Amino acid sequence: MPEKGVEPDVITYNALTNGLCNEGKIKDAVELFNLMVRRGYEPDVISYTTLINGLCKTGNTSMAVHVFKKMEQHGCKPNVVTYSTIIDNLCKHRLVNDAMEFLSEMLD
Repeated sequence: MPEKGVEPDVITYNALTNGLCNEGKIKDAVELFNLMVRRGYEPDVISYTTLINGLCKTGNTSMAVHVFKKMEQHGCKPNVVTYSTIIDNLCKHRLVNDAMEFLSEMLD
């Protein structure tokens, strides 16, 4: 795209990340997310939530929680969809105490 005078933006990266996650290509989705950051784009709540959802769908609970924490560290505020995604996934993996911690954090 750059050779045509068009640059991808966060929305473009989010769409591609979502597509990769839907195809189960989570490693590629993580690489694309990291490429977006290296190219100077600031991930938004949709960027993070999309990646977290993809990680959850592929059973990468600990990595999803890690990305959630990074999201907060980088000043991106999680929304109800982000919290719901994490909480639902933790409950599915019988990590109810962890899910309750996220619920408590969400309500604070």
